[in-house]
Amino acid sequence: MKYIVIITGLIMVLIISFSLTANAHKPVNVNFPATKEAPILIKDHQISWAAYTELSKPNEVDYYKFTANENEEIYANMLIPKIERLKDYTPTIALIGPGLPKEYETKNVKLKVDNKEGVIIKRYTLNTTEVFFEPFTQTSYYVRQTLLKKAPQTGTYYLAVFDENKEKGKYVFAIGRKEQWESFELVKMPKIWWDTRMFMEKEKSTYAITIGLGVVGLYLVSTLFK
Repeated sequence: MKYIVIITGLIMVLIISFSLTANAHKPVNVNFPATKEAPILIKDHQISWAAYTELSKPNEVDYYKFTANENEEIYANMLIPKIERLKDYTPTIALIGPGLPKEYETKNVKLKVDNKEGVIIKRYTLNTTEVFFEPFTQTSYYVRQTLLKKAPQTGTYYLAVFDENKEKGKYVFAIGRKEQWESFELVKMPKIWWDTRMFMEKEKSTYAITIGLGVVGLYLVSTLFK
């Protein structure tokens, strides 16, 4: 009976963890230069993704590339880690692609746009600061602007992130709204949890939680095999 209780408890922890993660964004692989020539690739722009990265120098532009069909919703949302030095950090978003307006203005940053592409610029213009709390990783974010646009025609599009005030800083760029997690992705959750908390600069509490979980895990294992 004791073993059944322990095993059931472990299964419940896994189920709860999966449930929480199913409401979170999948992490985007940001191991690319993020230039227009070598952009960060988004496999399906309608699935909910998030890039945890940063603008590391003035005038830097990060490009995210994807393909969209005509009339498909293109969704992007800017989040900023809730860290005091980033409280006033407000990067700009641009959508680049076919069928978009040709006239646009940017300050201090030049976008790479070819003759067949147009641009939509989305800035953060509110004076209030909304905070979003993500329960799985126990992290909080300042909510910035959202870009929402139907693709005017089928083709290749880019989402660009840059700061017109030449400021540097971390950001979390969410793309797509369709939550789609596969059961096998459950094994990635501990790494996602760890990486996110490290990105959010919560090293001390993360180490403490990890050690605590390790101690509990060792206790349960030792109890199971007595």
